[in-house]
Amino acid sequence: MSLTATVARFEFRTQARELLSGIYVSVFFLLTFAYTSSHVLELVSNRAGLPKNAPLILAEVMAGVTAFGAVITTMIASTAALRDVALRTEALVLTTRLTAREYVLGRFAGALGVMLLVYAAIPLGLAIGTIMPWATRSELVPFDLAAYARPMAVLVLPNVLTVAALFFAVGTLAKNFFAILLTAVGVVTLWQLGLTLGRASETATIGALLDPFGNAALALATHGITGVARGAAALPLAPVLLLNRALWLAIAGSAMWVTLRRFRFTLAPAVRGEAIAVLRVTSPRTKDDRAPQFPSVLRTQHQCTEASFGRQIMVEAGFTFVSTLGEKGFVALAVLAVLNGATNAWGASAASSSAEADVVLRAISEHTRLFFILIATIWAGELVWRERDLRVDGLLDALPTRVSANVIGKLLGVHGAQLTLVALLGLLAFVLPRLRGAPQAPSAMLTIGWCAMALFPAVVLLTQMSLAVHALVQNKAAGHVLCISAWVAAVAIGANGGSIELLAIRDVPALASVAGSMVSIDWITQTGEVAFNVARGSVCTLVAIAAWSRGTPGRRARSLGQKDVL
Repeated sequence: MSLTATVARFEFRTQARELLSGIYVSVFFLLTFAYTSSHVLELVSNRAGLPKNAPLILAEVMAGVTAFGAVITTMIASTAALRDVALRTEALVLTTRLTAREYVLGRFAGALGVMLLVYAAIPLGLAIGTIMPWATRSELVPFDLAAYARPMAVLVLPNVLTVAALFFAVGTLAKNFFAILLTAVGVVTLWQLGLTLGRASETATIGALLDPFGNAALALATHGITGVARGAAALPLAPVLLLNRALWLAIAGSAMWVTLRRFRFTLAPAVRGEAIAVLRVTSPRTKDDRAPQFPSVLRTQHQCTEASFGRQIMVEAGFTFVSTLGEKGFVALAVLAVLNGATNAWGASAASSSAEADVVLRAISEHTRLFFILIATIWAGELVWRERDLRVDGLLDALPTRVSANVIGKLLGVHGAQLTLVALLGLLAFVLPRLRGAPQAPSAMLTIGWCAMALFPAVVLLTQMSLAVHALVQNKAAGHVLCISAWVAAVAIGANGGSIELLAIRDVPALASVAGSMVSIDWITQTGEVAFNVARGSVCTLVAIAAWSRGTPGRRARSLGQKDVL
């Protein structure tokens, strides 16, 4: 057991020190803190004026936020399960005294400890928000420790343990991130299916059991508690809720049991194949050998040095576009954003016949906003820090490429990947309401205008602003924290009717009524909004170019005598 504890401590310390872990904590804390401390964020759709920290309301908030956190659990579990595969250090593990059982249990225990640390930010944010001096006391009840402890024990902790075990087991056995991603898709699908079935009385019990996060079971268990009683009642330990918890914990335990039985240390075929390739490249050349190829990132930069300014931009943009779409983190966030958007588009399309056609578009914008904030902030930071993290920035800085071409090309590549995600969401917004037979489905013109004139420009501006912050701050952790805090605050202020004009990111277009419930885009107003976004984005891009560091971190591009920065 000592070796298991050693592996667990190593895994916990490694992941706890990573920047993303701090970002995860910040996201959970800010969401829950903003909910209880102000009116700018609402996490319970049917609260109906009940106290924000009433026991049942807190249970709904914790269950919902935990389900949203599936993307975070995916990233933490995949890191623990696939680190040695990604770093090609499996051969080193084979030389130690570790058994397969000690290795698996240690990795899982360390990752689980990090998840518990991250998810502890949920009750912490909820509790701290209630003691803020600006919080509305009429919407709060006195602090009750049991109101926080019981949902944590019944909902949050089983959810974390269940989902972590499933993702870790699949990743450890398959040694493939996309297997984890498919598992995450399946879990989210079951969650949404459970909620859908739970709305009908004849299928409510089935839906309650299918939901891995317990949201449908919680809704069924509290269905008969209404009115004033709902604001005072404690979380009931109803049989259907306990059965849901026991079922999914048993599934998670079975997954870990199978993993412990089947896992064996093996060398991935790719490692052996690459070793042979290295021997071929480093061995004496013969007339039949081909010349060794540049690594992709260096080959791209090599092409840039021999090309025109425009060609430099396009080559850099192409490389960044392909590499961004190939990154596991981007794919995970994008898939979960699409699933979340699709689910809410399907639900919004079931509105009554008097619903306006833009209801579906607004639902997608609202429920994918946080995903776009994470994508824009994290990948803007990666544009600044990826080459430094890989320790190839010195090699690339030695090439006579222009800083402006480098920055513009990187931005265009990331924007291309973001446009792919926006296009998928637009397709969902157009198709899903028609599949469900919605009476007021968005027209093709309205959907295209929403994507091209509102959602995509907002994401582009968000990315350009984040890039300027990272280039100026020159600190990865500080840049991420500043950006995410600012964007979440801007969204919250906007939800409350306020606006910080320079930070305002509007992903819903200005609309004009055509006839009755039919709407279309107010093209004149929206064109002005896009022009304002382009102006702000251009200024941010110029700031990023001027502040771009080459050579020793902290020095600006001009300090190296780069007269052709612009």
